[in-house]
Amino acid sequence: MPVLLCTVATNLKDFPPLASTHSAGLSEAERTRWERLVQSAARHAADRQYHAAIEELCEALEIDGTHAETHYRLAQCYLLTEQAEKAAEHFCLARDCDALRFRADSRINQAIRKVASKYAQQGVVLIDAEAQFAAASAGGLGIPGDE
Repeated sequence: MPVLLCTVATNLKDFPPLASTHSAGLSEAERTRWERLVQSAARHAADRQYHAAIEELCEALEIDGTHAETHYRLAQCYLLTEQAEKAAEHFCLARDCDALRFRADSRINQAIRKVASKYAQQGVVLIDAEAQFAAASAGGLGIPGDE
């Protein structure tokens, strides 16, 4: 009897991180600069100035690259400027940096793929639900959402 291993698909586009934390060792000056950049980016995004928001969010991520919400906001701006590949990358980073891990992240799916590959000769079959959901996502963008 074959063994089936299945990756876990997640809603990337329409499920923001549940919690974000700052990098350990972030100085007060860095945190203040980060906050100013994120607030300014939010204003730019609200005014539909997405390219300006992208610049500021990228700068904020240079200060603190593990803040999930910042990755999510950047992904939304990339999506709104039709940069789907960059959007997908940052939606995945937002999920992977989420401080409350209720969704399967990249490491979990990579481990499933690795085990399936290792035991393929013994009849283990991989069902890559993550890739299938990405392929079937709205607009063919590779970013699964509520759909």
